[in-house]
Amino acid sequence: MSKNSFFKNLIEKQQILIRPNGAFEWDEMLADKETQKKIRRDPDRHIFFDYIESRFAYEHARFFDVVLRKANSSAEEYLEIRKALKHFIKENISKHSSQDAQMHAFFRWVDTAIMLRKRHNYEGYFLVRDTLMEMDINLKLTKNKAFKPHLKMYNQLVQVDATLIDEQLRADYSKIPLNDFANPDGFSKWSKASPNLKAFLENREYLETHLERDIMQVQGGARRKAFCRWIDIAINLREKHNYEGYFLVITNLRRIDGITEGKDFPKSYLKKYMQLLEHMDPSINFAKLRALWDKDHSPNKLKATFYWSKELTNLNERMEIAYNLEVQKSMLQEKNRKLAEIAKEQGVFADRTRSYSARILQYMEVKFVTVLQEYYDSLSEKATLAST
Repeated sequence: MSKNSFFKNLIEKQQILIRPNGAFEWDEMLADKETQKKIRRDPDRHIFFDYIESRFAYEHARFFDVVLRKANSSAEEYLEIRKALKHFIKENISKHSSQDAQMHAFFRWVDTAIMLRKRHNYEGYFLVRDTLMEMDINLKLTKNKAFKPHLKMYNQLVQVDATLIDEQLRADYSKIPLNDFANPDGFSKWSKASPNLKAFLENREYLETHLERDIMQVQGGARRKAFCRWIDIAINLREKHNYEGYFLVITNLRRIDGITEGKDFPKSYLKKYMQLLEHMDPSINFAKLRALWDKDHSPNKLKATFYWSKELTNLNERMEIAYNLEVQKSMLQEKNRKLAEIAKEQGVFADRTRSYSARILQYMEVKFVTVLQEYYDSLSEKATLAST
């Protein structure tokens, strides 16, 4: 890097990377024509431009990851933290006066969401993703011709597919304490669920809501196409040996499958859908679904949680009324075998993850305090306006 390098001055002297508002200032610079000229004159511009971008995206991803993982002391606090982070994203983009700066910030948040997914933080991933989608309705940044080079990545971000569902469910499932399965009341009673089980159930509910919205928010041929896409997703989840996701998708499709009765619904997909429904027959205790996963000997097999919670609930009830010690001992052994199988399922994904640092840089801690204060100030301002 030469002594007169624009980036040397920016990184070493101005310390843009560790300033609380560094990312915002960087976006403003990029929208300035004089700054653009300086960047073009720098022979190392490509290397350092990418470096600065990736650093800001990485630090934001780590910031969101750490804050969301720590915000588990209470549901109320967690909800407020999520709202504050959403406010942070919106302000980071919308405060720019020029659309060029807004667009640049917007794309970096796309990159941040992708990094959160790589860290297996799907709460953060969906929080960023949904906020960007919501903002784009008004800002229409993705419609700008200058955004075209980034459009493919953005479309990949907003598209929920089988791989994402598989990853999310496995990641969340791997963190559920075995005690939640040993005493499975938390699966049906929220107050008895551990924080990690609650996270699993909340994220599963998010997927269910997304599925319904993805299909029902469009009409006619677009709705048929969306429904068929989710049939394919269900099949892909089965091929990935993820029966939790397979069950989730099919049971939610059943609630809105009136569209399959229309004459324009593709016959090939109707046949596929009917085959899927055969696995979801509660009148025979989902016997065909259980037979399906019993034949599946993949080490990646993930059974549906409804099965485990029901099996262990029934076993616990039988143990309570069993008076014979030998019978109780036999049942306890059976329970331990089931818990060992669950632990094995959890370990398959847990072994693929890594532990990330729970530390965030000091300038980001300062930024977070500012973010919270700005968020609460915005609430006070809204309350004042509403009362006048």
